[in-house]
Amino acid sequence: MSFGAGIHFCIGAPLARLEMEIALPLLFERLPKLTLASPPRCRDTYHFHGLERLDVGF
Repeated sequence: MSFGAGIHFCIGAPLARLEMEIALPLLFERLPKLTLASPPRCRDTYHFHGLERLDVGF
């Protein structure tokens, strides 16, 4: 549900998913020691839900 549904469905969602399918494996291949530096912070304000902050280290 991260890209919405129904009348509010994001028309760019399929492209964003495809980009992540390509980008994430490359990121983890190039930075194998990538780790979370702190717990992810989520936002839950009105209609906007998801990550507010994601700190990583390597």
